Amino acid sequence: MKPLHSKYLLLFSDVNPDLLHHFEAQCEDLRRQLIEKTDECDKLKKKVDQLQDQVQRQQPFNVESVCKREKTIKNLFLYYTGLTYVQFLFLFSFLFPNLNEKLNYKRSDTKCLSNENALFLMLCRLRHDFGLKDMAVRFCLSSQSASVVFNIILDRMYFKFGQLSIWPHRDQIISQMPATFKQDFPTSLVIIDGTEFKTQTPSALGLQSQLYSDYKSSTTLKALVGCDPSGSVTFISELFTGSISDKAICEQSGFFQLLKDLKEAGFIQPGDAIMADKGFTIDTELKEMGLVLNIPPFASSTSQMSVSDTHYTQKIAKHRVHIERLIAKIKTYKLLSHTIPTSLFKQANKIWTVCSMLTLHQKIFVTDNARAGVCSDT
Repeated sequence: MKPLHSKYLLLFSDVNPDLLHHFEAQCEDLRRQLIEKTDECDKLKKKVDQLQDQVQRQQPFNVESVCKREKTIKNLFLYYTGLTYVQFLFLFSFLFPNLNEKLNYKRSDTKCLSNENALFLMLCRLRHDFGLKDMAVRFCLSSQSASVVFNIILDRMYFKFGQLSIWPHRDQIISQMPATFKQDFPTSLVIIDGTEFKTQTPSALGLQSQLYSDYKSSTTLKALVGCDPSGSVTFISELFTGSISDKAICEQSGFFQLLKDLKEAGFIQPGDAIMADKGFTIDTELKEMGLVLNIPPFASSTSQMSVSDTHYTQKIAKHRVHIERLIAKIKTYKLLSHTIPTSLFKQANKIWTVCSMLTLHQKIFVTDNARAGVCSDT
């Protein structure tokens, strides 16, 4: 116990010693009670924090709860959907221009599901390949309802995205072209490449044969995709069986017909070029349209590749990386990058198209710095 200060001793010098002792005892008791109450307050504060954390964790999985948790977990919304919350709002306003519109899923447990959270459900499933039971638990729905919501939002996105024209005019492409690309290939307007997605092996032997890809040594679905020199998607084909060749997919996907239509509309001009890999032996078809094909030169089996051919190959490879990075960005949606089950074959085209178009709502990976020769990821 701390002794009383000297000035207080002078004040109490004439007071009865027993009374003084009693006063000091009371002070000490009050001091002890204060310490106990302070400890009790600290414990209660910790308990309140724990309860608040529990309440937060027990909140339903939806747009609002994920946005709240971004205060403690950075980029959580981006992690679940592949979009920032601002990008999500732009996409939502595009898909639902009428804010009062209410989708009817004809399921009793979806009555409280807002359009915003229905879109969130769909994006989460695309991004992480969450199973329908997982989605049902997260959004307090039945598995059947989760499936219905996913399919209806997928159909809406496929329909709305299908109305967009994503191939810009050549003047716009050239004006946005990175500096190093413009220096090497000033008239190349699009970079194309094929990409494949592994599938579950179907039971039908004939379909197995059609889906089998020698390149992947498994059954796959194959698509043709094109991007401008800035890495923004400009062409998306439908999905084909994995056995199709690069040349055949250009014909059957309507890519050649699109080039003819764009030329007639003035979006491309004679002498403009298409950049591709060696497998795209489409030089004859492009020449008939007055277009040029930029592909790496073929090496001879009898002689070494010349220095000029080596430099040209390296130059093309340096710029073709944009289409490879775009494909990698599309495949961050795990519903595509994981093995596609046969049960999703009917929806595979829609899923592929929607995932590809969603990259248009993200930042491009060739920034203004890249126009000076430096590439940057989002």
